[in-house]
Amino acid sequence: MKKRVICAILAAMMVAGAMSGCSLIPMFMSNSGSEQQESSKAESSSKVESSSKTESSSKAESSSAKVDVSSSEWKPSLTASKVGSVNNSDIYSIDFSSAGGAYKTKSKKYGVLSLDGKHDTGAKYYYAKSAKKESEDSQMTKGYFNVYSEEPGEDNPNVCGLVDSEGTEVLPCKYGYISILNSRYARVITVSEKTEDKDKALYYITDKFVSLSPDEGDTMYEGKWEIYDMQKKEFVSGVSGTRPYSIDAKGSFIEYHNDKGDSVTADATGAAVTDGRTIFSDGSYVLEKNGASTVYDTDGNKLFDFSTKDYSISSFDYYYYTARSGDYPDIKYSLIDKTGKKVSADFDSSIYQVFPDFIALEDKVCSLDGKTVMTGKYLRSDKVLKDAYYSYDDDKYTVFDVKGNVLYEGANKDDDLTNNDFLISKKSGNDRVYYNYASGAFDITASYLGDWLVTKTEGQVTNLIDVRSGKVIAENYSRYSLQNGDDGVRYVIAYNSVNGSTSNGNYDVFAIS
Repeated sequence: MKKRVICAILAAMMVAGAMSGCSLIPMFMSNSGSEQQESSKAESSSKVESSSKTESSSKAESSSAKVDVSSSEWKPSLTASKVGSVNNSDIYSIDFSSAGGAYKTKSKKYGVLSLDGKHDTGAKYYYAKSAKKESEDSQMTKGYFNVYSEEPGEDNPNVCGLVDSEGTEVLPCKYGYISILNSRYARVITVSEKTEDKDKALYYITDKFVSLSPDEGDTMYEGKWEIYDMQKKEFVSGVSGTRPYSIDAKGSFIEYHNDKGDSVTADATGAAVTDGRTIFSDGSYVLEKNGASTVYDTDGNKLFDFSTKDYSISSFDYYYYTARSGDYPDIKYSLIDKTGKKVSADFDSSIYQVFPDFIALEDKVCSLDGKTVMTGKYLRSDKVLKDAYYSYDDDKYTVFDVKGNVLYEGANKDDDLTNNDFLISKKSGNDRVYYNYASGAFDITASYLGDWLVTKTEGQVTNLIDVRSGKVIAENYSRYSLQNGDDGVRYVIAYNSVNGSTSNGNYDVFAIS
């Protein structure tokens, strides 16, 4: 097997309790079959992990606890709006992700284009792949791609650059590896000389498919990591290092360990933050001065004041701050919005998950006013229209709308019946039939796609079906793939075949809403 390049981002330190592993750069191979095999391995691994999590806790059977969806807050159907096409007959394969796609031509050159097909770098790279995100950030608005000017090798490792989904060069191809920390920052590694010291290896080449640290026989390199500010279009002054410690970004703040092993928090200027502020995942923070506590956004704008005699703020969960008040054993938990307004009742137990309409506690799901809506301590939100939820535990699986109206309910005991997110299906001979939310029956024979969508092949063509309404919303394509845009939109890539070959066809892009 040809050696692959790996950026050694080791779990030597922990930031916010999260371990940072290495970033794997896919193997650079001229053999397209091997390349596709590697991609399918990664995709298969992801699907297996996702499937095992959902299937193990959500086997259900249908019950009669269903409402008339026309009278609820739930929108009963989805639409697929065409937003663009890619009509390059020279494209051999394309991998859409984030807000764009990396494609490969028949001449084995790579390029990057936007989802609507209007922005294209041209096939001028040796390789292109969606850039790895090291942390989740709901404010991501663009897709980014690692591009390589030529094949990286032991004597020529600094050939990686970064472009955005509109083909704009963010960083030139003169670095070893680049990964995305959040919507503002990228970690950039420049490779220097070879080393025999594992503790100094920032970058290395290994034969292994996955490796979290250098091993015997690997070619190891020293180097330097820096943080690039994509908003200011410059490197953050003084924030760099040569050791493979973990790095995190929260809004405009960077948390890292310097070469001495000291924990440092820096602002966008590179200056160390030493005033004892508590920084949350979105970069907002609490600062106490002269006995008064104030919450600021990541840019230092004041949001609200509060008294620690009333409550303390323990976290921020995308929508609200979690506040804790009282003393043991009479501790209460509640939610505070970004204006300082209390938006929930007081709860006796810790808040596990926070969503706009509901929260999950230890063993139940409650509305913000404190009413129990469902049993079950796991809660997930509809990522497409954000108007439905499901909760589950070892005994029951329930889908409900934002008003708590039950759309589907079943017991987790039928081995033939499984769910993936909101797609509920059961076996019927050699087929799998999906639950039709509009008819209230298992009457859609189809294959899994995701996010309310399934596909059904009839003859030489395949249709896209919405299980909310049971309707076909795109038809007469060869196959479909579902992509998650960084802007929160879900995209479906529909492939047109030419003489039965999808690799020679065109690609239409649909936004799902």
